Amino acid sequence: KKEFPYSVEISPTLKCNLNCLFCWRYGKKIENTDELTLEEYKKILKEASEMKVREIRVIGGGEPLFRNDTIEIMKEVKKYGMFGYVCTNGTLFNKKTVEELVKIGWDHIKISFHAPDKKTQDFLAGAKSYEKIVRNIRRFVFFKKKLKSEKPKLEIGLVLNKLNYKKVVEMVKLAKKMNVQSFFIEPLTIYTKKGEELKLKKKEAEEFKRIAEKAFKIANNLE
Repeated sequence: KKEFPYSVEISPTLKCNLNCLFCWRYGKKIENTDELTLEEYKKILKEASEMKVREIRVIGGGEPLFRNDTIEIMKEVKKYGMFGYVCTNGTLFNKKTVEELVKIGWDHIKISFHAPDKKTQDFLAGAKSYEKIVRNIRRFVFFKKKLKSEKPKLEIGLVLNKLNYKKVVEMVKLAKKMNVQSFFIEPLTIYTKKGEELKLKKKEAEEFKRIAEKAFKIANNLE
């Protein structure tokens, strides 16, 4: 039996407003000018719908919302009734776009959020980001409640490194406090010398195993 593709991943841009220490983009100025247009994305999404694709993942090597029309791309996904997933640093939403995404029933938002305190988060992101992320998560929670919607599901994704591995338990508690439904720990991928410096040493990795077990138990109790 012929099966149609289940999921399509699109990358609206390689540009980003942050300069995360562990990112492949760290210290680089990305000036790509060959991005697909909104009309080209509309065509791709129409074809995906005709092929019975069930899920569109808006990701990319940069920050998807750095493009002014990414919200329009996301609206197009829901126009065809496909499951919408976006991975974002969470800093570029505003009150209007948050309300729009709740209204269209966007399904899942994964926010890269790497520390439970402003100093560590802003340092790892290479820019002021903590307060913007927290404000936008609260906006999503507010509009979900106001519009009586369980969507989008909110997820925090943390890239594990030597500056935040001891803070994972705090991060779990913060996620619960902010009414986030999911918390994900992502292993560090080494792209640069700075990334190598952030990698856990053997002793730190062993310590993290104990921290992870504690965090997992706390997360289960907070469900």
